[in-house]
Parts: sequence; C-alpha cells; structure tokens
Amino acid sequence: MGNDRFYGFDYLQFFGEVAYDKSKFRVGHFLSPVGYEVIPTTGNFFPTLPYIFQYGEPFTHTGGTWTYTVDETLTVSTGIIRGWDNFGNNNPHLGNLTTLTKTFEDKSSYATVFIWSSEPNQNNGEFAGGSGNRAHTPRFIWTHAYTKPLTEKLTYVGQFDYAQQTDAMVNGRLARWYGWNQYLFYKVSDCWTWGTRFDIWRDEEGFRMGGFLGSTNNGAALRGLSSSFNSFAGTNYELSVGANWRPNGNTVIRPAVRWDMFQGNSGWGAGQQAFNGGAPTVLRPYDNGAHDWQILIGFDWITLF
Repeated sequence: MGNDRFYGFDYLQFFGEVAYDKSKFRVGHFLSPVGYEVIPTTGNFFPTLPYIFQYGEPFTHTGGTWTYTVDETLTVSTGIIRGWDNFGNNNPHLGNLTTLTKTFEDKSSYATVFIWSSEPNQNNGEFAGGSGNRAHTPRFIWTHAYTKPLTEKLTYVGQFDYAQQTDAMVNGRLARWYGWNQYLFYKVSDCWTWGTRFDIWRDEEGFRMGGFLGSTNNGAALRGLSSSFNSFAGTNYELSVGANWRPNGNTVIRPAVRWDMFQGNSGWGAGQQAFNGGAPTVLRPYDNGAHDWQILIGFDWITLF
C-alpha cells in the first residue's frame, strides 16, 4: 500500500480472533462498529449512504479489542486502537474503542459506541499552506442506535451521533459535528420491503464536509474531494424513499428516490485561497457548486454467488 493515486491491495479487514468462554479477543485491522449502516453495501437497505456515515464516522480501525458476553441480552467491548481509518504509520497515537449492545424483552435493541483518539487536524499542513504534515489533536465520537419493532411488519430505527475535535481548524476552537438518522421499514412480504430514511447532519465548522486529503507521492492531484469543494459549514437534510425486492435468496433490487438540501455557509473554492488571504469562489455542495439541493432517482441490483 502506498500514497499513489491508484489502489494496490485494499485490506478492508485483516485480523485474527480467538474466543474463550464468554470472552473474545481480536487483533488487526477491522471495520468500525460505529452506526447503524455498514461498509458492505449488501448490509444496507438503501443504495446511497447518509451524511452522518459518509462524513461523520470512521470506517475502519487498527488495534486490539476484548469483547465479553455478559448474558444473552448484553455484550460489552473495549480495546486500544490507532485512531480512524489507519492501517499504516500515519497515526502514532493510541486511542480507545468501547461498545455496548443490549437487547430487551420486546425485541428492541440499543447499541452505543464511544471512541477517543488523537487525529490529524486542518490547523496546519495543507490548509495553512505548509508541507502537509498535519498535527494531531484529541477527537471523540459517541454514537447511539436504537431499533424498535412497532408491529409485526413495521420497524423503527433511530441513530444519533455527536463528535468533536480540539483545535481542528483554529487554535482554541472546537469543531463539532453531529446528526440524527431515522428509519421506518414496512415488510409487505418475504420478497418486498418498503423503507424511508430521514437524515439531519450538521458540520458546525465545515471541518468534515470537504477538505484536503493529501497529495500523491509525485505531487499530482489531491486525493479524495476536489480542492474546489471544502468547508461547507452548515446543516444537511436528506430524505430517501425506496424498496427492497428479493426475488430469491441471493438477489436484491433496490429502487430509491433521494432528496438532499443544504443550509449554511457556502463552501470555499479555488483551493487554498480561502486560507491564504485570496478571494475564494463561492460554491454550493451540489450540481458542480451551483445548487444547495438535489434529487436523485435510481436503483441497483445485487446478486451474491
């Protein structure tokens, strides 16, 4: 794995795990337990992802965890990790990952995840016109997910995240981002299920939605989001309505309609001009910077072999 613009081997998960009695130990690189939606698209109802997942949460961790099953309804876990999305030597600092899941008699369930670590900020490096070696400052995220069967066919899911980082963009100032996702699923039959998702996500400082993710070894184009789209400080709303059709046990077709809207400060354009005293171009999040709302209509087809 290198820093070039093209992927080599992508080790999404690479870990070892042993179990004894009610305990389980894991060491390596693994998917983050944060949130209701997951990295493998086959594990999600909708073909698109909410803002809180895309911009507000970690995807993977590297470290070791201990999981203890208290009884059939309660499981707790804690461990040491090397921050968010780190599988190399980019983050020399250690952090903590703690989880708890609880199932109740009415078949509802609650899961919470707390992560504390030290992560790169935008207080120097690319955003300050420096070399790109960004400093690390304390960050934590606390997530909650609750699932409740309302009837035999109707299920509600609610998720809330809160996160913050010290000195993220300016010394002495916290960056905060948080969101609330709500889902309703109605199971018509074994083949058909309808669903809705309403997503509210706020990035107070414009720290997470947009920004620079580093350059390639030869100094070519920045990876990740374009330098023309960064620092959208405000609130994003998303409403999705869709269905899952499963004609057999290996296939799912997911049609969906999605509406997005942004309220807040316009993003900065023209790369680092906003941070170097220049006159940045005012941009919006959608339609190549032209609009603060959009509508998406589409579907996908997944067949597992």
